[in-house]
Amino acid sequence: MRPLRNIVFKTFLSTLICSIVVSLIWLEAVELTPKARKSDFYGLAHIMIIFCSFIMSLCTLTIFINRLDTVRNNAVLSGLSFFFLPLSVWIAIGLTSFDIQEIRLWAVVFISFLLPLTYYFITYRKRL
Repeated sequence: MRPLRNIVFKTFLSTLICSIVVSLIWLEAVELTPKARKSDFYGLAHIMIIFCSFIMSLCTLTIFINRLDTVRNNAVLSGLSFFFLPLSVWIAIGLTSFDIQEIRLWAVVFISFLLPLTYYFITYRKRL
């Protein structure tokens, strides 16, 4: 129980921090134009990135499903407990994006979220 709790906590924090930091850097460096910086909605993109990253990080709590023997002993079910809900949230939010800049930004948010999640999934499976 304790090692799984540590993995969930580390996964939550690392995905949240990595996703927010990389996405905000991408937003400021690549996506925003000088005209957009002077807009009234300048801070809205920052808030949306933080909100979406937080929601996706909360989805990592499904890792606790690995406490069940049938899930823990099956690599596919274990992978689904790590990736299914965050992927579903990413698709649901991504379907509302119609502009190419939003799609690129959302891809950066998800890729920066996926890297630490994949790392912790691999380390968890090696521990078994």
